[in-house]
Amino acid sequence: MLYKVCFNNINTLILGNNMSNKTFTFLSKKISKKKIIELLRSIYEHSPWVPERLFSNEVNEDLNLKNKETTKKMEAKKIVITGSATRIGAAIAKSLAGYDVKIILHYNKSEKEVKKLKAELENFGSEVFLIKADLSKITQTKKIIPFAYKKMKGLDCLINNASIFEKDDLSNFNEKSFNNHLNVNLKAPAILTQDFKKYLKSNKGNIVNIIDQRIFNLTPFFMSYTISKSGLQTLTKTMAMRLGPNIKVNGIAPGPIIKSKRQTNRHFKNQVKSTLLKKSVDLEDICNAAELLIENNSITGQIIAVDSGQNLSWNRKNEKE
Repeated sequence: MLYKVCFNNINTLILGNNMSNKTFTFLSKKISKKKIIELLRSIYEHSPWVPERLFSNEVNEDLNLKNKETTKKMEAKKIVITGSATRIGAAIAKSLAGYDVKIILHYNKSEKEVKKLKAELENFGSEVFLIKADLSKITQTKKIIPFAYKKMKGLDCLINNASIFEKDDLSNFNEKSFNNHLNVNLKAPAILTQDFKKYLKSNKGNIVNIIDQRIFNLTPFFMSYTISKSGLQTLTKTMAMRLGPNIKVNGIAPGPIIKSKRQTNRHFKNQVKSTLLKKSVDLEDICNAAELLIENNSITGQIIAVDSGQNLSWNRKNEKE
């Protein structure tokens, strides 16, 4: 009966008392008390115009609304995503989009793709702004956060996803390649982190760095890329130490997701086959990890390998079990 009163009170306020006793009886048979509590809690938390007096004392006790401070998940409502036009960046943007979310989509060369993504996110209800910048140039990198702050009237989440991935090693690397990797993959995230902190001031926020599983499974190949991503790993941990408690800094180390431009189908299939789970990584799994790191109030300074176990795989040829 107490929950019937709650439903009827809220129904009167929201729907003009259109829920009949027959409807409520049907609902109470179909929905458990736990589900009703979840619904009422959602109405209370997301509708500030619903006064607490609508709930009985017993219901308030179940909802932990009275004499208790409800622990809320951290949210991302004003988001900056670098390298957002395609692949991981675009997938994360779609997963975080919504009616009360503003997003800055950074891009460099993929103008056609980012405009298409912008339209898609706007259909989800998000307010979306575009900024073109070459992250290898510090002057362009420095424009991103001020632009984002002005357009969104604030900030609460930075996702450093942009990256270059070019093949080199000790025998053939050169100054240009080495510097390009460091500038885009390491210096730019450091500058954006610095500016994010400056504009965020004392508010709470999240930084998520997209790294690579190879930081846990080093090889001498792709030397400049690997060194830059290893640096980003260190930046993630040291900035978590520096920016707590208001800003959480975490990373995601993806494994094989989509075949790269330089890979053959055979090479990609062999790479996938070498993982412990014998499967490629779904973009949805990367997005779920990003949401976990944003919402969880107790995780910072951590790097989650979402790689089907690739970083733990080893060459078992000629080995006995």
